[in-house]
Amino acid sequence: MGFMCNKCYSIYNEGNICSKCNSKLIEIDNLLTPIVSILNKKGYKTLSCCSGHNDNHPTNKTYIKFQKEYEPKIIPNGFKIRKDDYQNTIIYRYHPKPKCKDELEKSIFKSVIDLFNWSIVL
Repeated sequence: MGFMCNKCYSIYNEGNICSKCNSKLIEIDNLLTPIVSILNKKGYKTLSCCSGHNDNHPTNKTYIKFQKEYEPKIIPNGFKIRKDDYQNTIIYRYHPKPKCKDELEKSIFKSVIDLFNWSIVL
């Protein structure tokens, strides 16, 4: 897991307190930590995320859930968008059932790369 400051969105490999602003660090999916940091710095506050599970999880997907109602004008190719019960926006991509572990890892990494590129152009 990666760690990010809940206030200034600096990224850390470990720790509990941000060395820059003395705020609490929160644990974030390691593959999505840079993306979540970029999004939060741009004002798109996030609630939760997951890059996917490296197993046969029945609902294996990559997703980012935003803290307040947010309707992006564009979403990454292959992703979908929906609202949860509290009107938070979730962008997500399901991973097809893989024939092997490598296939699933490729799908997860492609989703992460697509999200990263998307976060840069927002």
